[in-house]
Amino acid sequence: RPHTWYPLARRKKRNIFLHVGPTNSGKTYHALKQLESSSS
Repeated sequence: RPHTWYPLARRKKRNIFLHVGPTNSGKTYHALKQLESSSS
């Protein structure tokens, strides 16, 4: 019954971001810089 596992985690509000673009456009670089500057 996986739907009953981790009830606190399941209540958390989550955001999903899709980072798309052409090859060699800096997607990974910019994503890592954003992650580096985030507070959590």
